[in-house]
Amino acid sequence: MVLTSARRCRYPDSLWQLWLVNTPMVFRVVWSFIAPMIDPVVKAKVRMMNGKDQYLREMEKCGLMPENVPVELGGTCEQRELITVLEQIVAENKEKAAAAASAAAAAEVTPEPLVPAGTL
Repeated sequence: MVLTSARRCRYPDSLWQLWLVNTPMVFRVVWSFIAPMIDPVVKAKVRMMNGKDQYLREMEKCGLMPENVPVELGGTCEQRELITVLEQIVAENKEKAAAAASAAAAAEVTPEPLVPAGTL
């Protein structure tokens, strides 16, 4: 119990969802033994599914669109190297930041002085 609470303090829950797709029967049997020992919050985030119709529909319900699912699993996402994906994300964020900065600069109005110039 002490070990578990120490782990929780040092490593907070950061798992959004874990999708296990087309797992072999052996894994499901092992999972049935391991699952009772896993924290219920974490266990609720693990989804084990078979069949494209089932898991693609569930993924879409959870916000995972087909363009984010690899082609091998029935989605439309072409496999790319991680560095390419990260570069794309950084570029998109830079564009968004630049657009937000220019919008903020355009909306910024220089306030008029409270006291007319030369009166002090």
